[in-house]
Amino acid sequence: MAGSFFLDVCRFNPTAGGTTDWTYSSAVTGYQSPAAANVVSGAQYSYRAESANLSQWEIGVGTYSAGVLSRTTVLFNSSGTTAKINFSAAPQVAIVALAEDLLADAVTFRQNALLDRIYLAKMLGAPRRVLRAFADGYKASDGINAGSSSNYTVDTTAMNLAPNTSDTRLSGGTPSAPLGGTAANINDNNTATSITYTGTNLTAAGINSRILAKIDYGSNQAISKIEAVGVSQSTGSNSGTGLYYSTDNTNWTQLGASLPATSTTPTTTARTGSVTARYVAVILPATDFTGANVTLQDLNGYTPTVNNMTVVTTASTADASVSNGQALLEIDNSASPTLNTDLTVEITCNGGTNWTAATLSLVGTGQSGRKVLETPDVACTAGTSFAARIKTFNSKSIPIYGLSLTVH
Repeated sequence: MAGSFFLDVCRFNPTAGGTTDWTYSSAVTGYQSPAAANVVSGAQYSYRAESANLSQWEIGVGTYSAGVLSRTTVLFNSSGTTAKINFSAAPQVAIVALAEDLLADAVTFRQNALLDRIYLAKMLGAPRRVLRAFADGYKASDGINAGSSSNYTVDTTAMNLAPNTSDTRLSGGTPSAPLGGTAANINDNNTATSITYTGTNLTAAGINSRILAKIDYGSNQAISKIEAVGVSQSTGSNSGTGLYYSTDNTNWTQLGASLPATSTTPTTTARTGSVTARYVAVILPATDFTGANVTLQDLNGYTPTVNNMTVVTTASTADASVSNGQALLEIDNSASPTLNTDLTVEITCNGGTNWTAATLSLVGTGQSGRKVLETPDVACTAGTSFAARIKTFNSKSIPIYGLSLTVH
């Protein structure tokens, strides 16, 4: 149960008994009214309602608004149930603090303290090691056990840890060879096949008339790399051939620098970036190619694929044997990961010999709308060296902005 708001010495008489909500009538002598106690409209309060002879009573939680305290949830009552008591006369209603309210506040204070450790690590640019606890805000990578971790990148500017990406060759596009040759040869991932352009004078040709090879992927794709495989020229050389991309097959943008000067030796060159395009192409410069044949073995476009990440924190040595641990994370939730499926956390208390899975739950919102997750306190095989292991699955890009680990 979420913690209720508190009011000082607030007790009032409602207009009626029965099972209706509590509509304020007057303050009990010696106590404040909700308004005098600075009630917050729309806030949750815990209450105790009791008859004059205490034969009927009810403890519950409700929301105060426009002079009415709702009886949303009944926790206990004089009948031993959780139903609303049908009061025979208007009772007195007191705003009270329940153990659940104090516990909820204690949990929130603890979680905020763990977040503060993360933010302090960001500010100081290094992980924090305090009594039986470790925290990292990923301003640097020195809180990561690199030898036990894989497929991750640390962005020291954004101060987060995230899965890295790999370039995956796009397949299924429609190739064309406007200047001649068998179009299928440029997209078969086979260097034994190729196209050859029998050179002409392209000095005055527009860009769309200088396309040596092109692939249409049918719709816009995220492009991370374009690659020309086995480019060669039978005689002479040129240094203006480029790798291009387009969304409309008319307007072309070059990706990176031009290819190296062509020669009789087939050369493979790639250019990288982060663009969106439907078409990729090898486009020749406006040069006179008369008497020279230009050959291309393959043209490839690549898209970024998110790798599954494993990150282990650096081990911390406890002052005495520990056998329980709890982790708190702040993450970017843009990828809408399924907790404990796309993102998992494990804890070790004995230097990684044994790992205990810890179930993640959403507990609230942190900095800049990021989500705060926490595990319960879980038992782990006892030892004096503790660490956490974060894993991502199903190619989900989940930036981690901080981790706090406590043990006992």
